[in-house]
Amino acid sequence: MHPSWKILRSLAPLAIVLALLAGSHGVARADQDVAAAQVSCGSVDLNSASSADANAAFNCFTKAFAACDFASLTATSTDGGNPVSSIFTTYTGDHGCNISETVSRVNGTDALVDTYVCNSVSQDSGALHFSGCGAQRDVWLRLAKS
Repeated sequence: MHPSWKILRSLAPLAIVLALLAGSHGVARADQDVAAAQVSCGSVDLNSASSADANAAFNCFTKAFAACDFASLTATSTDGGNPVSSIFTTYTGDHGCNISETVSRVNGTDALVDTYVCNSVSQDSGALHFSGCGAQRDVWLRLAKS
């Protein structure tokens, strides 16, 4: 075997390790870029949030949807005394910007989780209106009256 081949063969494991390290660094960097690109519009407790806090979160999410920026908003409330949590996330779909809604409901010892895709969101009189949300059709986020 030619001496230069011996050197190359002995360096092959080092080249593989360096390639793996470079590849894993690229994946970590991509994950960091996605996390940095996501906007958190916050969490709104519809039973106790101030109208200023709710409107700030609603404005944030509406603007993110209009620009199709990746954003999330969490809303919590109660339904018949049972806790309900909805997480809304914007994403780019086949026909533009869409919204994913994941609803978690607790009823006694049972927990139900449903996911819907909404077509649009708009603000209306201090409320957030999600349209075309699958079986739910329209979803309104409003502060509970005090």
